[in-house]
Amino acid sequence: MSERPRVRDDGVAVASDEESIRAIALDYYEGWFDGDAGRIERALHPELVERRLVRDDSGRETFDVGTAAGIIEAAAHGDGVRQDPGKEERSIGVRVEDVFDGIANVTVRSAVHVHYFQLAETRDGWKIVNVLWQWA
Repeated sequence: MSERPRVRDDGVAVASDEESIRAIALDYYEGWFDGDAGRIERALHPELVERRLVRDDSGRETFDVGTAAGIIEAAAHGDGVRQDPGKEERSIGVRVEDVFDGIANVTVRSAVHVHYFQLAETRDGWKIVNVLWQWA
C-alpha cells in the first residue's frame, strides 16, 4: 500500500491510501445513518452499482439494484436515519483487505448492514464503484 500523504476533497489530511479508503467507507456509512447526502455523494462514483441478493417466499432469487443517484436521494430523504441504531450501537468496522494499483477491496460491518465495497482511485480520489451488501 502506498504511504504518500493525501488530502480528501473536504480538506482533511490523511496519511495513506488505506486511511483514505477507510475515510471513504465511513463517509458512506456515517453519511447514511446521519442523513448527510453530501458525505454519501463524496464517497460514491457516479456510475456505482449496488446489489443485494433477495429471495421471495418461493425461493426465487433476484437482485435489488441501486445506483449512486438513488442512494444519495434515499440518504437525503432520511432512509438511513430511520435505520440508525444510534451512534453508540453502530459499531462500524472497516477492514481494508487489499489495495493494488488504484483498486481496493473493503469489508464494512455494522449492527445493521454488511457491505463489500470495491473502490477505484480516480482523479477525484478514492470512490466506491461496486457494492454487494446484505442486512446484518
